[in-house]
Amino acid sequence: MRAALVHRVVGFATVALSAVHLIAVIATRGGIKPYSTLGWLNERLLVGGAVLLAGLLILRASRALAEGRRGFALVGCGLLALICSLEHLRSFAPMPLVFCFVALGDALIISGRRWSALPFAAGLAVALTFVVAAHRSRGDEPGHATPAPRDIVTAGADYDRFLVDTYLSSGVAPKKYFGFFDERGDTAAAEAELRDTVIRAVALTNAYAAEKNLDVRVTEKEVAVTFFAEGGALLFTTATDKLDGAIHPVRDEGLDNFRLGFLRFPTLVQTFDTTFGTGLGKLTAAVGASRVLLRPMTLREAVLATTLMYLFEKQLTHELRDDAKVPLLAGLPLDEQFVTTSLVYNCGLLFSDERVAGIVALNTADYLAKVNADNAGKRPALPVLSTAEATARLAAGESIPLQLTSWSAVYHVLQRYGAWVALAKFTTAFDASGAFTAR
Repeated sequence: MRAALVHRVVGFATVALSAVHLIAVIATRGGIKPYSTLGWLNERLLVGGAVLLAGLLILRASRALAEGRRGFALVGCGLLALICSLEHLRSFAPMPLVFCFVALGDALIISGRRWSALPFAAGLAVALTFVVAAHRSRGDEPGHATPAPRDIVTAGADYDRFLVDTYLSSGVAPKKYFGFFDERGDTAAAEAELRDTVIRAVALTNAYAAEKNLDVRVTEKEVAVTFFAEGGALLFTTATDKLDGAIHPVRDEGLDNFRLGFLRFPTLVQTFDTTFGTGLGKLTAAVGASRVLLRPMTLREAVLATTLMYLFEKQLTHELRDDAKVPLLAGLPLDEQFVTTSLVYNCGLLFSDERVAGIVALNTADYLAKVNADNAGKRPALPVLSTAEATARLAAGESIPLQLTSWSAVYHVLQRYGAWVALAKFTTAFDASGAFTAR
């Protein structure tokens, strides 16, 4: 029976796909990975296991199908199509989409002209509509900016001393973003595009904020550092293949609430699309009360979305401070504005001025050690130590530990604020007002 043969081929192909996926996951499990609630490794293993289960189910049903029993085979096809569609929406990888269509096509062959074909035909129509809508949502961006290589590190800069001192006093090693602003190396073109986009986007954003009588303005340094802190650093180092239009707004760039920002500032979204030829306004489609993401972002779109969301979070921070009857955000020094807004950006909560001052002074090591002690057995331990213990371990020859993203907003913001301070101390990338310096 032809349908049984096709079904068996689909089953073998699905099992092979899951095996390749699982082997690749295990082989590449080391190193820094995008943040995931379940953990990158657990999530990838779960996806591979689910696809393997669907493949085995399809193979198991092949014999029954040869005997004319279709129900079990259709269940396998439906499961595979569901898993692959969810994975494609999660990652936008092409292979899950291909296997979603394969599973739906297989189900249609099995069903023939029976009523059981209707849900799979409907699923196929939805999938095709999704693909067409995703294609049409893309903008028409012009050519990229031309890199202008330059030296930005100041002579005699002792970053290594700063790294150790900051780690001991704050508990968190600062990030180092120097190489993202010199427009050299493999990512020179992307760095030039980021600079050009940030400069123009910030000007448009602040003009919009003035027109709408918003209470805050944003700076180029705030946007650029936030972009790299929220995922851009990985995109420019270990995930450069995603820079060409494959940036997931949430998984790759931390734009979890971008829908809220786009909803609040729709005119700014339109301005960006008109000016830059992007397709941010068509990035999602309404499905009931929700808006479904149609495709990943280009680099320019990710930078523009970060700019808009920084305005969104900074205005929200102003409103939270106003409600709390504390000095307004715009009246604070730029360092404090950045830290206060970044805390809200990360967890939606307004932190006390005392906690912000501790972060700005980089003297939070003992506070974070206490946070660890207070949350022992409740949350995963942060990779931080008290100043005394960290000093003793470094003196004993231990290295600064690897400090990956974790649950504490203070810990997370300290990483980016350390990068912010280092850029000011050791480079000429930005001036004191937070603007890019002239090339």
